[in-house]
Amino acid sequence: MQTFLALREQAKENGVQDLSINEINEEIKKARSKEKWYMVLYAVIDTNVPVSALLSGHKDATTVQVLAKLFSNEVIPLFNREILDEYNEFLEILNKSEKWW
Repeated sequence: MQTFLALREQAKENGVQDLSINEINEEIKKARSKEKWYMVLYAVIDTNVPVSALLSGHKDATTVQVLAKLFSNEVIPLFNREILDEYNEFLEILNKSEKWW
């Protein structure tokens, strides 16, 4: 009860004590729209994901979307030695070929 009374007093001080629940939700929505809200995910990204994304001609392809989320830091990649070796092997092949497709 003490917390409720403290919140009520703070609302009165801020001049928002008479807001309806809809008005409160609208204020929350406005505040959140000013910030980018998303959940950060961690994922192991196999080499076939960037390869498929590079070969795809569609920006809405799932692999392209995964790479976009990697570059926007919404997905944090996790690696182990085998995955890094596979990436290095792919990059060596890519560097040796005139065309990568």
